[in-house]
Amino acid sequence: PLDGFELVATPLDSKDFAQRGPITRSFHELVNGEFVVEGMGLGTWKVSATREGYAPVIQTLEIADLHSSPYLVIPLSSSGAQLSGRVIDWRGRPVADATIGISDCAETKKKSCNVVTSDASGNFVLDKLPEEEVYSVYAKHDRYGFATSKNLHSIVGEEDSGQHITIQLSGVLRIYGQVFKGAEDQPVANAQVVGGGGETQTGASGEYELIVPLEENPEAHVVSYPGSAKGLAIHSYPDDRSVRPLEWVDAPTHAAQVRIDFHLEMSSATLVGQIRSVRGEPQAGLQVQLANTNGWIERSDQTFPTRATTDANGNYRVDHIPAGAGYMLRYRQEDKEPWNELGYVNIEDQSEVRADFQVGKAAIRGRFVQEASGEPIAVADSSCSRLGAERTDSKGVFALAHCYPDGRFEIVNLMPGSYQLHSKTEWMDATDTFKSKTVTVKEAQVLRDVEIQVEGQGAIIWRFRILSSSNEFLLGAYIRYQVGHASTTRSLSIGDDGVAEQQISASIDEIFLEVPGYEPSKLALKSLDHDKVQEVHMKRLEEK
Repeated sequence: PLDGFELVATPLDSKDFAQRGPITRSFHELVNGEFVVEGMGLGTWKVSATREGYAPVIQTLEIADLHSSPYLVIPLSSSGAQLSGRVIDWRGRPVADATIGISDCAETKKKSCNVVTSDASGNFVLDKLPEEEVYSVYAKHDRYGFATSKNLHSIVGEEDSGQHITIQLSGVLRIYGQVFKGAEDQPVANAQVVGGGGETQTGASGEYELIVPLEENPEAHVVSYPGSAKGLAIHSYPDDRSVRPLEWVDAPTHAAQVRIDFHLEMSSATLVGQIRSVRGEPQAGLQVQLANTNGWIERSDQTFPTRATTDANGNYRVDHIPAGAGYMLRYRQEDKEPWNELGYVNIEDQSEVRADFQVGKAAIRGRFVQEASGEPIAVADSSCSRLGAERTDSKGVFALAHCYPDGRFEIVNLMPGSYQLHSKTEWMDATDTFKSKTVTVKEAQVLRDVEIQVEGQGAIIWRFRILSSSNEFLLGAYIRYQVGHASTTRSLSIGDDGVAEQQISASIDEIFLEVPGYEPSKLALKSLDHDKVQEVHMKRLEEK
């Protein structure tokens, strides 16, 4: 029996509405090494165990009955398998002083994770690896970027238990551009720009440059400029809704570059309001975050403020917001806390819009059914994003719905009152439409089994494995398709087996898969079998 170890239980396929995040526990002074983890709901869980001096272990646990308590035996090994390898940059040259470790262990951020560095020739040896388990290894360097090697498998005790791999780092990215202000686009000097873990200030002509590791979606923010409000952050639009084209270059300082300009204070709409507790007490010092979710097509490079802080009376104010758009609001108390959803606000005109919120505990849960037959139906993400619960006492203020692949939905953190469940806006096209329904919830009530009728074909889950010309898994992939007059772009989450799942409307005939630095790949879904994994080989732009 061992003592002094840490467990992380992560839901892989949760059947519990409320279970979304991992459960982390640290165990000390146990009797015979026996531990208890409570609060795990129905579904499939990944359980990771780590202890200093031992190889981490990952096990999968299925909980099918809440009345039973599964007993899990976790064997930790003080030896583990070994992995040797070499780290190179995007030109194939060895990288010294790169950090190498186990990806899943690094996600838990535990001190017991085994981490090594590469030598002058880029070589490394990583031991204490998981036994009889598939795992991934990451390598990173401040100047040369980040990369992972997936689907590794070592068997201790066999003659060929060790492996040797080569990890090619992604490279370093140059983010550059200018910061402007007002309708006349006047350059802004001394504005602070952050992105990719770096920060800088603009010059006299509003220009800036950041050299950062090339990881996932490149983005930057303006966090202050002369005369700006405290705690401000400016996002370039569209944020997380389109793929920024990277320009791949052969430069000694970076492998790719992207231009991001900021246009400040171009609009005159204002959002004000107050945030209160369930008991009506003003919530002071809350951080409020805004995110544009649809609409607003006047200028694709326009920016808007995305942060505010409530005062002693719980009031917040955000100026210079573009109208003709919808905004999602979240809140948190401290920097390291997760964001909590507040609601959704439509801003129709260049005017002052008031949106008061009460942090509530009520919830609405139910499922979608076909309008004609009453049969259960799943809806696509693009359609789900338009569903909201509009407060009947405050038009234009919505609570957001969270939809599940099996056709369920839930709307949480509601204050007591009457709500109309319907599409938030008609600005953007969708493949499915919802029949409006009005419901009433009491304080802390969970309203269950609410059915919303849907007119449309519903959605299908597709699986993709995106590969390079040399059959390596490609990360940072996006899927793009047309819904009516609007183009929808979403990032894909890639699993350890290289497979990404995406729910797509059954009415979509054609999609594009995109990876920065590679040629887009077009797929005609009508000719494919959605029960099979679709393998897509991408070609680098310079390989034309």
